[in-house]
Amino acid sequence: MRPVFFANKLDRESAEYLCLFPASCKGFAVLHSVSTETILDNVSRVPIVSLIRVMVVDDFAGWRQTIASILHEMPELQVISEVADGAEAVRIAEELKPDLVTLDVSLPNLNGIDAAIRISELAPETKILFVSQHDDPDIITAALNTGAPGYLRKINAKTELLSAVAAILLGGHFLSTEVG
Repeated sequence: MRPVFFANKLDRESAEYLCLFPASCKGFAVLHSVSTETILDNVSRVPIVSLIRVMVVDDFAGWRQTIASILHEMPELQVISEVADGAEAVRIAEELKPDLVTLDVSLPNLNGIDAAIRISELAPETKILFVSQHDDPDIITAALNTGAPGYLRKINAKTELLSAVAAILLGGHFLSTEVG
């Protein structure tokens, strides 16, 4: 069962209505925007049926660790793989079929844009969030033209990563505030 965020209200008084799984949220409206604080403050109030499996792809080990540590703030997210190059990302995504891939644009052996195209072909249920330092409009457009629902600038990862992940898992899109 794929987890999805559901709720009937956003305010703190109704936090007990925050649900992660459709089967336990009958009659609730889908949230199109939910604050990270609301999710993190209230996620422990519902049982976790299955974890959202995430693969982190970046050629810099320190950055992969930073992304993974931020993702660990949401207990329903499980980092199942950390990968350093695009070709390996494609191979592992085909094998593990993660729910979400955070993907840098600049990668050795296969750039992130080409990797996203191949991942989408081999694991069509996998959602892709680009997390990159690039702010060139042509690169951002090319990344989003792969069908990826999100693009996050690394400079904003500490404040926006969890919101981006929540938006994408809800079936929405996310564009970093640093992208003009």
